[in-house]
Amino acid sequence: MASHKEEKNHRCAYCSKTFMKRNNLTSHIHRMHMNSKRYKCASCEKTYYHKRTLKTHAETHSDEKLFTCTICNISLKSKRNLQLHGQTHERQRKFKCRDCATPLSTVRDLRRHIEAHSGKKKWKCQVCGTYFVTRQVLSKHLCTHTGHKPYTCLVCRTSFAQKGALDAHQRTHSEEKRLSCNFCDRRFTRAGNLSTHL
Repeated sequence: MASHKEEKNHRCAYCSKTFMKRNNLTSHIHRMHMNSKRYKCASCEKTYYHKRTLKTHAETHSDEKLFTCTICNISLKSKRNLQLHGQTHERQRKFKCRDCATPLSTVRDLRRHIEAHSGKKKWKCQVCGTYFVTRQVLSKHLCTHTGHKPYTCLVCRTSFAQKGALDAHQRTHSEEKRLSCNFCDRRFTRAGNLSTHL
């Protein structure tokens, strides 16, 4: 029986790292030493080393939300987003910010949270030139230029550019309208809406 060392007989000429399979060596060389991304997205021209990574990325361009959470019924564009979303349902928020002790569900959320603490605005909008602290905030901002409204209410199908706006809207379907206008019979769930009405 051959040892594991003997099985890794495909050696990288650039860094001497060894691989058991020739295609792993080839992939390594392209990714680490040649920077040759062969798979190009037709929608945004991003490039990828692997066809499966491009396929996962391409799902983000679709308006179809084919992946549904079995816990809360939210629909998402990609399997990866569904997996990440599923982590938010975990009872225990096991990652804590070292600066403010905010508990977070995933490493990805923790990284975004820490990035927001930095205050460094390194993400630039290519349309208006405004800089943002995180890529996610930039992404939300871009909706103001494109009119894209990716967040849809499951009750009435109204769409919103920002998740926070959708969350506030969805409360109107479930909350009692406890604020009433003193001048007419209209009732409101939010003080801001009552104030605007007046």
